[in-house]
This record gives sequence, C-alpha cells and structure tokens, in this order.
Amino acid sequence: MNIEKWAKEYGIADENILDFGNYAKEFYMKSQSMRCMSALEDYTYPVAEKKLLADFFAELNIYCFSGTVDKYYDYLIETEEYKKWLEKGKDLWHYQYIISGMEDGRQGVSHNSHSISLN
Repeated sequence: MNIEKWAKEYGIADENILDFGNYAKEFYMKSQSMRCMSALEDYTYPVAEKKLLADFFAELNIYCFSGTVDKYYDYLIETEEYKKWLEKGKDLWHYQYIISGMEDGRQGVSHNSHSISLN
C-alpha cells in the first residue's frame, strides 16, 4: 500500500504520514537501536561504544528485513560499527545474528522473496 498516496487522496495533513517511508524507517531504526541498547545495559562498555553497536544492529535490520544486505554489504563491512562488533561483540547475544546477516550479504543472499515449488 502506498501510504503517502493514500494520505494525499484523503487530505491527511500529518507530515509523518505524508512522508511515511522515511518516517517508518527512522521509527524502526530508533526502536531497534533502543532494543539493542537495552540488551547491552548490563555490559560495562562505555555508552558511546554501546551506541555504535546498537546503531549498527538497527541499520543491519533495515537491510535484512528489506532483503538488501547483499546490495549494502561492501558499505557495511567497512563501517566503524561493524568493526566494533567484531572487536567487542563476540560475547553478546546479537553477535551471531550480526554475523549471519553479514554472511548472507557476502553470499548475495536476499530474503525479500519466497517461492514454493508445487511439483
């Protein structure tokens, strides 16, 4: 559904709805970052490091759930945030998820479509 088109057709004035694609992405990234920060609460890492880890987790999720990690793999692998996961994240519960998502990207795997064989 095209939310922006619907909002214009029905005279909706809410700027968040009129720019729903960006609003939804930012909302999701903030919620995922906060979720990860909450999970990192008990670790003794400085807040700035936790924020780097959480922000990468959120950004990777955007690409994972849109099925585009493969397209952004070269960018993601070079980020300071990913390198921080490799350095600090091995004992964290998110680590295997991060590594799995990045491996899918490296292999060109996209999870944005499914098919069922009816043979």
